[in-house]
Amino acid sequence: MNQQRLLLTTLLVGVLVGPSTSFGQVFSSFPDSKRSQMFELKFGSVTPDVDNEAGLNDKPYNTIFGDDGLFMMRIEYDYQIWQGFGSLAIGVELGYGSVSGSGLETGSDDSSTDSTEFNMIPMSLSVVYHFDVLAIKWNIPIVPFVKGGIDYNIWWINDGVGETATYETIDPDSLETSGFEGQGDTFGWHVAGGIKVLLDTFAPDMAQGFDRDMGVNNSYLFAELVYAVIDDFGSKKSFHLGGTSLLFGIAFEH
Repeated sequence: MNQQRLLLTTLLVGVLVGPSTSFGQVFSSFPDSKRSQMFELKFGSVTPDVDNEAGLNDKPYNTIFGDDGLFMMRIEYDYQIWQGFGSLAIGVELGYGSVSGSGLETGSDDSSTDSTEFNMIPMSLSVVYHFDVLAIKWNIPIVPFVKGGIDYNIWWINDGVGETATYETIDPDSLETSGFEGQGDTFGWHVAGGIKVLLDTFAPDMAQGFDRDMGVNNSYLFAELVYAVIDDFGSKKSFHLGGTSLLFGIAFEH
C-alpha cells in the first residue's frame, strides 16, 4: 500500500511540475555553486576611426582597406567584488584583430599589387555591472549589463613582404613629403552595454550537470555595443583607433 502511495505521489509531482522538468530536478538537493567570476569569448568587426582625425584631409584607412573592419576576437575575465542588487566586477580584456587590403604606390593614392595588413592587439581594464536580479529572483533569462574603463592598443601595419609599412603623402602646395611608420601603441577609454541571455533557463538539466561537474554556475549568449575613443586622450599626434563596434559572444559564470 505504501509503495502504491509513493508511486501515485511521484506521478502527481511529475504532472504538476510539467514535462520540461525531470524527476531528477524535482528531488535533487544539489545547490548552485557560488558565483565570483566570469569568462567571456566574443567576436565582431571593428573599424578604427583613423579617417575622422581632425586635420586629416585624405582617407588613408578607406583608401587601403575600403569599408572592411578588423575581424576581432576578444577574451575577458571579470572578478566580482560585490553582489547585491546585481553584481559589480573588475574586468580585464585582451584581443586580436586584423584586416587585409591593397598597398599604395609611394607618394600616391594609386593601389599597388602588394597586399598590406593592419593588426591590432587591444587591452582594457573595466568596471562591469550586471543587472542579474531578473534572472536570479524571477527566472527571467535577460541580464542587461554596462561597463566602462581605460584601453591600451598595440597596432602595426605590414606590407606585402611582412615588414612594417609606411604611408606617405605629398602636400600639393609645398610638394613636401610627409608620412608615418605603421606601428605604435595608443591609450584611450571606452563605454559599453549589452544584453546577456541566460541559457540555463532553456536546458536546466544540462545546466545543473555543468555546474556540478565543471563549477559553471551560469552560461550566457550575449551582444555588446562598444563605443571607444583611442587617441591618447586627445593627442593630435596619435592614430585614432576608436569607434563604435558590435560584438557577439558566449560567457560562463563561475
